[in-house]
Amino acid sequence: MLPSNAYGIGAWDHHIELVYKIAIEICHEYGANHDIVALAALLHDIASVTDKSYTEEHHIIGAQIAEKLLDPYQIDKEDIKLIKKCILNHRGSRLVQKTTPEEICIADADAMAHFL
Repeated sequence: MLPSNAYGIGAWDHHIELVYKIAIEICHEYGANHDIVALAALLHDIASVTDKSYTEEHHIIGAQIAEKLLDPYQIDKEDIKLIKKCILNHRGSRLVQKTTPEEICIADADAMAHFL
């Protein structure tokens, strides 16, 4: 764990893992792509846990980090683009129209995780 990760393992235990589990559970009800949802859920807060100073803009920085992480793995460029869009639009505090089932699924899973 990096010293810049002020959230510790709790970020995984108390939020990211929950978002992942919820998103996987509901993705088929949304008609969302399972693989896109899984990767987006795991990476949606990557910037926040990378460096706490990124928290306010973690959706923007996180999308950039995700692209760098996924690019070497021969993942279809359109899939990476959609994963980035899910990360960019997952925050309930930012009223951005979500246009894909994957974006809605990640945003809803993120919101639900805050209540569990």
